[in-house]
Amino acid sequence: MSGSNLTHRLRAVASVLCGIAIVVALVASGESNTATKVESDGGAEDQNESGAPSTQDQIFRVGDLVEIGEWRILVHEVTDPLQSSSEFIGPSDGNRWVAADLEVTNLNTSDAVMSTLMCLELQDSSNQNYSIAITAEDFPELDGDVAAGASRRGVAVFEVPQGASGLTLKFSCDIFDTGQASIRLN
Repeated sequence: MSGSNLTHRLRAVASVLCGIAIVVALVASGESNTATKVESDGGAEDQNESGAPSTQDQIFRVGDLVEIGEWRILVHEVTDPLQSSSEFIGPSDGNRWVAADLEVTNLNTSDAVMSTLMCLELQDSSNQNYSIAITAEDFPELDGDVAAGASRRGVAVFEVPQGASGLTLKFSCDIFDTGQASIRLN
C-alpha cells in the first residue's frame, strides 16, 4: 500500500470518527425536560393537585399553563367533534375531527419555529397516535416563527376514529431534548 493511499484512508477514518463524536456530543448535551404547571403569576408550581411533586409523567388538563424546555403551552378549548364547514372535505367514514385551540410561548432568547407536524401528536387510551389533519376550516395558523418571548395562538385539528377516547395531546418542540408535555383533552 502506498503512503498516499494510507494517508487518504487515515483521513477518511478520522473524518468518520469526528462525525460520530459530534453526533454523540449533540445527543449527550440534550437535556431531559420535565413538564411543569405554571401558576397564574408565571411561577412554576412545585406540586401537582395531589400534593405530590410533579413528575415527567404528569398529565395536565385543558386550561393548565404548562412549561417544558423553552416553551409554554396552553390549551384554551377543545372542540370534539369538529363539524366540517365544507360539504366536500371532512373526516373519513368512521372518523371524527378533534380541534384544539392552542397558544405557545417561546421562552428562549432567540426566535424559534412552531411546527404542528413536528411538535404535536395526539394519543388515545389504546396508545394509538394521530398527527395533524388537513381540513378546509379557516382557523388561525399555529405554524410559523415565534419571536423570543412572544406567543402564537392557533388551532390544531386531528382526525381520530369515532370510538377513540382518552385523548391526550403530546407537545415536544425541543429537538435535542427529551421529555414532553401531556395534556388530556377529554
